[in-house]
Amino acid sequence: MHDASQSSDVHSVALGAGFVFGCAVLYALYSAGSEVAIKRLGAMRFSLLSILVATAAVALHFLLSRPWQQLLLPAPVYGYSLGMALFSTILPIVWQSLAIRHIGAARAVLIGMLGPVLTIFLAGGCCTRRCRCRSWPVRCW
Repeated sequence: MHDASQSSDVHSVALGAGFVFGCAVLYALYSAGSEVAIKRLGAMRFSLLSILVATAAVALHFLLSRPWQQLLLPAPVYGYSLGMALFSTILPIVWQSLAIRHIGAARAVLIGMLGPVLTIFLAGGCCTRRCRCRSWPVRCW
């Protein structure tokens, strides 16, 4: 709702909201279906397969939509990218797969949902953001 009030292009906002909803549905299916695959393949193999499939899809999209010369960037960019990939993608995927193997998909997803919820409440406490019941969950400021 906030984005719709800030933009005159309602079609783009609706398309973006549809993409977000689609991603949420796909993530739910991934989480629900991963338990069986993790039991069969193991947590590490499943994590590696997930990362490889996602990497291949992103690389293919990039190569089809942009010239490869755009990959020629300064060296620090590659260092920051490697750090982000390791700490924001690879490790969380492995940890989630291990959690699903040990406690099951339903419990792992419920525990994983604590992060976004705690972030919202910590924003209220640490960043002096006010969360009002009338604006929940649309906006929090």
